[in-house]
Amino acid sequence: MRTSRRLSGVVHSARRNGDRPSHGSTIALMRQLVVVVVGGSLIGLRYWNTIDAVPWQLQLGFVALVTFAVGFATGPRGWLAALASFAIGHVLWIFLELRPSAPWAASDVWGWEQWGIFLVTLLPTAIGASVLGALGAWVRRAALPMPRVPA
Repeated sequence: MRTSRRLSGVVHSARRNGDRPSHGSTIALMRQLVVVVVGGSLIGLRYWNTIDAVPWQLQLGFVALVTFAVGFATGPRGWLAALASFAIGHVLWIFLELRPSAPWAASDVWGWEQWGIFLVTLLPTAIGASVLGALGAWVRRAALPMPRVPA
């Protein structure tokens, strides 16, 4: 028991002294980044040429499923990962669907009022996406076994 306390003190003091993180944390960070980008791409591409073909209930369910899966796959801070993938997805949708012309050309699709209304109506969905991401992270923590620490 005394050895594990002393060993944990060494690990924490090494992190405080500015040592680089281990290779495992870099892999975990890259995995989380890939999950966020793939989730955002799925959310963004769900709109592409299918707005009229798929009912809005199924589109919202797909967003809920993707944000839950992103939260589950990333683990800690799943709410932030789900919110980031939601934002990436909608930015991708704006660039693919709403902005087919060059960025410096005048947009004939929407004006400033429509963008404001769009952002205000998007806010509750973004909050819901982050809640579903937190729920996914909670389910992951409850479902997966805790790693055993050697005594």
